Amino acid sequence: MKRLSKSGSLSRADAVISMQYALIQALYWAANCSFYAYLTVFLQHRGYSPSQIGYATSVRIIATMVGQLVLAFIADRYRRIPLKYIVGGLMGTAVIASLFLQFTTPAYAGMLVLLFVLGFTEIGVSILIDMLGIQFMNAGSSLSFTACRSCGSVSYAFVAVIMGRVIDARSVEVTVHVHTVLLILTVAMVFIFRRCRAAEEEEATSGESSTMRGALVSLLRDHPQYRMLLIANAVLCFGYWPINSFMPVLMEEVGGNNTLLGIALFVGPFAEMPMLAFIFPRLKRNHSMPKLLVVSMVCHVLRWAFYIVVTTPFGVIFQQCFSMFSFALSYAAEVQYINENIPVENRVKGQSFYSIAGNLGGTFGYSVFGNVLQQTNIRVMNAAGTVFVAIALGLMVVMTRLPAVRKREA
Repeated sequence: MKRLSKSGSLSRADAVISMQYALIQALYWAANCSFYAYLTVFLQHRGYSPSQIGYATSVRIIATMVGQLVLAFIADRYRRIPLKYIVGGLMGTAVIASLFLQFTTPAYAGMLVLLFVLGFTEIGVSILIDMLGIQFMNAGSSLSFTACRSCGSVSYAFVAVIMGRVIDARSVEVTVHVHTVLLILTVAMVFIFRRCRAAEEEEATSGESSTMRGALVSLLRDHPQYRMLLIANAVLCFGYWPINSFMPVLMEEVGGNNTLLGIALFVGPFAEMPMLAFIFPRLKRNHSMPKLLVVSMVCHVLRWAFYIVVTTPFGVIFQQCFSMFSFALSYAAEVQYINENIPVENRVKGQSFYSIAGNLGGTFGYSVFGNVLQQTNIRVMNAAGTVFVAIALGLMVVMTRLPAVRKREA
């Protein structure tokens, strides 16, 4: 049961949990933005070609997939270990890798190793950071996950615009310094965050445990909608991740600079905040999650198709407004869909498999479209990516026509 005060507001304990969790999301996504939003610019500065950048990004995504598989297993297998300690330990490892990147200039092979470590730890742990909040919700807390997650979008937005100005004024190398500091602050906040008590953890994760392989087989066999959701997400990320990642190339082509790139990176996440904090909690009361996922896919197609014809820096900035109805809506809807339709004992794994499907698609996308960009130009690459986003829309429409749960024969 939700813990509310007599006036209907959050209890003192839930208010503290919500504020601490919102700060974790804010710091985590600020750290993420400070480095990864400008990773293409950073790698270009270090002298790598578009194809090398594509492969390097693929390595990081592969590491993220491996990390999410391993971490989902650890979180499920060793439930006696509080999530906050697993998250804190992994983020601490990311701090060490960031320090290496800060004080050394590794060869390409060394860069791949460091990006693998960062992908496994810092990016791979994102699913567990989400679960830090979701476990309190499942245990009856009044914490609003989407509102807290919106703080991450807002912090990402402000860091993006600030970093753009700083990079133009100084050097892209400053991204690594800021990244390290923000990672350290995130680790500190994670360890301050209150852990779920044993009784709450048992309630939040009750159910018969299953192996990763058994959970995947069960989810794919018994949940036709979820199966199609994974396929659609993989195709979506195959198409749009490279477009989004190579935004600096497009911004340069239309006459922009890092300051304008920072503004564009600000507008997207900032536009996500109203959806996550205010609009989606109302939408979910009156609309099904599959329907909202289809709407988000339509907005994805419109957003990335606009990239093909944009001719000015302000056009690039404007299209970022679509992030409210594309990424933010799809993110909130898929989290809610999994929470509503996947058995409680498999929810962490279900969320992990969804993320892994996207990462798998994105990995191949970076590898393929990095070469497309090197052989052609940014317009051709964006057009090809948008075609796959449109295919993902078709798959999502097919998903709505499938049953959520397969009927068992009597």
